[in-house]
Amino acid sequence: MNDYKKRAIPGPVKVAVARRSGATPGQTTPATCHYCGFQGEIWWPLTYLNKVGAHMITKGLEFDHVYPEFRGGEATPDNIVLACRPCNRAKGAKV
Repeated sequence: MNDYKKRAIPGPVKVAVARRSGATPGQTTPATCHYCGFQGEIWWPLTYLNKVGAHMITKGLEFDHVYPEFRGGEATPDNIVLACRPCNRAKGAKV
């Protein structure tokens, strides 16, 4: 039996990946798939106190581990990229 449980990517890591992709807090920013170049968006709202939070919504993109979490890949900004759903699903647990 496999006891593996997927963990959430920490907020600060998502923030670092979003900033690397050019996202600006309080705005919707175009972003591309790391693998195929598909054009998606990152919507990064401010908190109700008008401060930068870690919550963001991606349209057409997902956060993906380059080196899969299942194989020991860590949730660090260097190992996380934005990928469209088809690319992320096709990649699966491959490196």
